[in-house]
Amino acid sequence: RMAMQIAQKRIFRDYRKDIVLDTRQIKVALKRLKKLEEIGKQDELDLDKTIDKTAKNCGDIEIVFDKKRKNNVRMLLLMDVGGSMTPYAHLVNLLFSAANNMSHWREFKHLYFHNCIYESIYFNARRNPEEAIDFNEFLRKYDNKYKVVIVGDAAMASWELTEKYGSIYYYHRNELPGIYYIKELANHFKNNVVWLNPELIRPEWAPWTRKIISSIIPMFDLTVEGIEDAMDYLRKGGKNMYTTVQMLKGLNF
Repeated sequence: RMAMQIAQKRIFRDYRKDIVLDTRQIKVALKRLKKLEEIGKQDELDLDKTIDKTAKNCGDIEIVFDKKRKNNVRMLLLMDVGGSMTPYAHLVNLLFSAANNMSHWREFKHLYFHNCIYESIYFNARRNPEEAIDFNEFLRKYDNKYKVVIVGDAAMASWELTEKYGSIYYYHRNELPGIYYIKELANHFKNNVVWLNPELIRPEWAPWTRKIISSIIPMFDLTVEGIEDAMDYLRKGGKNMYTTVQMLKGLNF
């Protein structure tokens, strides 16, 4: 165990689900991510096709029915909580409240981590070891059809990312360095994972750990515009999008 690993756990709070103020714009941005799939019987009126058919029939009405179309996106939200993320708690609350209260998703799940993702991901902000899912089990449970949004400032001590036993918390064994888990997430979910950062991204100045992480997982600002860009990236499978990965190419780190 490293001396930096602490035996006393701090108290963190789950992000709130009930915030209404200022979430409308975030919901609109999140709705850019959709994958419509036809379901059920052809019993839903298709107004556009009905008008088109009726016009072609010289005014004789021909009603056209189609199958319902429902968004098939399964969303995973992984949130950094506590420490340097505390000043951004309200902003992350807005995002979480908006995403959690939308009927837009086929499925919505959320989990927590602190600073870096290690061998366990937690079901609540207290991060009790008994209320966690093993990282490998997480990958088995959620295949790469899920869309993953990670929220965090990606700022930490270098050893938390690159060293064995680098976590500052005693309940993380992390016999593999944090960067291993970041790369595994990227390899598993491929173009279906993005990172939202509440600290506005400045390529000319950024913590070393942020540069490393954003070279592995595409990173966007946690703003309405950044959320829109991130959702477009996920919707298009990462094609033709300008992200922090491109911004940081050529920098030495």
